[in-house]
Amino acid sequence: MNSMVLSKEVTYVFKYAGDTGYSHHFIDNIEGRRYISEDLQDPRMAQPQQFKGTGKPESTIEAVLVAERIMREIPDSDGGVETYLLYFLPDINIYVSALHSTWYDTAGLNVLRFLD
Repeated sequence: MNSMVLSKEVTYVFKYAGDTGYSHHFIDNIEGRRYISEDLQDPRMAQPQQFKGTGKPESTIEAVLVAERIMREIPDSDGGVETYLLYFLPDINIYVSALHSTWYDTAGLNVLRFLD
């Protein structure tokens, strides 16, 4: 039996409204499937994706923002805006979605959360 090894393939950079998010992708040595992990240093908990990697050397790629749609607005002082974002990953010709949340609380926090 072979041992499955995950190696770093790409980090995608997602930018929106002054915020930046990162998605780290690994590739397995058996079938070339992509895995995604929140932790760049420890891919053991990486989740398999439904597409294969490119097999190219490790790189960093900025995802292309192609569309946005406001999902929810809360107008009061503790409110905020949630925006659905659609990005294109040019190296694998796939679209992914993300949710950007801007909350107008006393901390002035902006959060970029990824859905896919």
